[in-house]
Amino acid sequence: MPPPSSQQIDAGSHQRFPRLSVSHLLLLTLTVGFSLACIAPQIHDTLRMPDEVFRGRKWHSIAGTVAEYLSIGIKLFGLIVLTRQWLRGPSWPLAPGHWFLLVAGPIALFNMADDLATPLVREHWFSNHWKAFDAANHIIDASLLLASALVGVRAALATTDRRWQICLGILAVLLFDLTLLHAGKAIELSGHGRSLSFYTRHIIATWGNLHVGLAPAILLAASLDIATKTRRDWLHYLGLVAMFLDTVSIVLSFGPFLAKWWGDLYSHISSWMS
Repeated sequence: MPPPSSQQIDAGSHQRFPRLSVSHLLLLTLTVGFSLACIAPQIHDTLRMPDEVFRGRKWHSIAGTVAEYLSIGIKLFGLIVLTRQWLRGPSWPLAPGHWFLLVAGPIALFNMADDLATPLVREHWFSNHWKAFDAANHIIDASLLLASALVGVRAALATTDRRWQICLGILAVLLFDLTLLHAGKAIELSGHGRSLSFYTRHIIATWGNLHVGLAPAILLAASLDIATKTRRDWLHYLGLVAMFLDTVSIVLSFGPFLAKWWGDLYSHISSWMS
């Protein structure tokens, strides 16, 4: 039985999400531990590299990667819990944080699997056809991102609170932006289009800025929930934590790039107006 939308909550659904239990904590520890274990070799390699390679931002790189994979572990946990509850029934109301996990969770899971498997598969089986392999990989990325973006649109339409509609709408837009990025890279690698490097910079900047803007939007929506005494379950708040960790990772990893983009934009506007 599928979980009801937010409209069904207002219609009088009295089913509540299960309380946090010891089994939930054990599962969360397992998923987060597995996620962090996947990047342990990468962290060790980074620590052995000289600081000059990272231009003094080695620890920013490490902290950004850790934040990203902490978020992946939480999203994996959320997907497992939501799937288990859906299989068990009865139906329960989907909170905005649940939608965040349902929209971003599959992407995080695929990215983790992709990071682990792609280097081995590419090196051993597609070393002579790496362009075709990378193009196919970008097509898969674009398809998954497009599907998740459409789920994000569905989530925004299913949510009655305007504040959470805005948050879910921002998430959907940044996923459409990433879809465009991966589709452009697939076209470029396949040899059927010209280089999109100029547009790529602006697409990535748009994605990063939207993600940074999503954090205060979520914080404001959660604050209004508290002010209006709107009760949410524990998994909702855990989904919000995952989204905040994503923003932390992006700021640490892409902060200088985004700052330079804004500086270039300001210079361009200033020169155009003068």
